[in-house]
Amino acid sequence: TVNGYAPISITNFVGGAPTDRFTAEYIRPNPFFAQPKALGLLRVSKCDYWQLDKNTGTATVDVRLYWDETINNCTYASPYVRDLFLAALVVAHYDGATWDTYGAPSTFVGTAAAGNVTYPGVSVFSPFAIGSMDVNNPLAISLNYITGQKQSGNHLLNWKVTCISTPSATLELQRSSDGRNYTGIYSIFATALRCAQPFDYTDNQPAKGTNYYRLKMTDVDGFVTYSTVVTLINANKGIDIMNIAPNPIVNGQFNLRISTAEKTQMELAITDMQGRVLQTRSVTTIAGFNTIPMNVRNLAAGTYQLFGNTVDGRTKVLRFVIQ
Repeated sequence: TVNGYAPISITNFVGGAPTDRFTAEYIRPNPFFAQPKALGLLRVSKCDYWQLDKNTGTATVDVRLYWDETINNCTYASPYVRDLFLAALVVAHYDGATWDTYGAPSTFVGTAAAGNVTYPGVSVFSPFAIGSMDVNNPLAISLNYITGQKQSGNHLLNWKVTCISTPSATLELQRSSDGRNYTGIYSIFATALRCAQPFDYTDNQPAKGTNYYRLKMTDVDGFVTYSTVVTLINANKGIDIMNIAPNPIVNGQFNLRISTAEKTQMELAITDMQGRVLQTRSVTTIAGFNTIPMNVRNLAAGTYQLFGNTVDGRTKVLRFVIQ
């Protein structure tokens, strides 16, 4: 392994001033690589990451990460990236607990040997790493889906994985009451043949309030990755409007993730930053975890807000960017 310095750059300053100040640091390895990821983000580099901080100022910038096979290459993954899957590369952002957002795909320049990838319009800073929206950049297990629903006071979890290049995998379903500290509640050892079939587990003793579930996936070599988080509310009422993925939005479509304690009729509203309603949609959620596809092809590039209205009032507001 060659340990060197891989550059990071920021360009296209918008809304800032000449006094804006940033600091950056390149760090190896990446201890956060296996943390839960936003929907659609399947891989994050285990080799390295960049700590980018905005010390003063208000500018949004384009963040560009670079790779060079002679610098980034490490014992965890070789090659660092693969020729056939360059278009799937993205810049991933880490919020301290999850890889919560990532930039647009197909922003790469260069080859598998050396190149860069860009996340445009970044306004929130902290660690960044090179990620991928394709399972082949590279881990042995990929998650097809994980979802959950309420059934007679119990929580039913369903998931499906694909074992790409491992003869077996250990799958551990974990639960948390605060979204940060998880403990295992169910584990199964699965051969590659068993991985071809869906899995399910019923949690018949969920904690009161919001329950956070994730899947810990360990391949035959001990390599670990985590699924996205599913929330289920063990209460008579309650709504958790979770997140939007991908964000920023590049093709006019995204998935909205919502957890509701009971079957709920809701009107989703999208507004501009001045609060003017631009789009509405009526949806009915199940008692459990919901993934709602949204279409915003009629909206111009920019920043927008989304929230839900129910008979009990308004949900929290999520912000998203259309590129």
